[in-house]
Amino acid sequence: MIVSSPAIAGQSFAAYEGQGAYQEGTGGSRITKHGIDYWTNGTPPRRFQLLGFLTDKRRDNNLVPDVVGSKGVAKAAIKHGGDAVVMLGTKGEVIGLLGGAVSPNMGYGAVVRDKVTVLAVVKYLD
Repeated sequence: MIVSSPAIAGQSFAAYEGQGAYQEGTGGSRITKHGIDYWTNGTPPRRFQLLGFLTDKRRDNNLVPDVVGSKGVAKAAIKHGGDAVVMLGTKGEVIGLLGGAVSPNMGYGAVVRDKVTVLAVVKYLD
């Protein structure tokens, strides 16, 4: 029996409140796609406002695209007033095991993981 896992992707946003919302970045590497900048390393080399944090959760497989360049991430960032996202970190969560048998003597198994990425949503101030 073959068991498949659905492809998932979704984002949740938490607004930032507190000191340090206005910052000056130092530069790094970025990719621009779907109307926003994805800062994959470093911070924007300009003044910006930290609007909040976007937590992206997606199945770690070839069916769901990577978080960098994701249309869903771009839509969520723009919805909350952002011009860019800054990658803060990624971790994998094991959510289960898939298994089955091709024949009585031949089985298979796979670990199912979700990839959770946290991104800062920022608005450029220049």
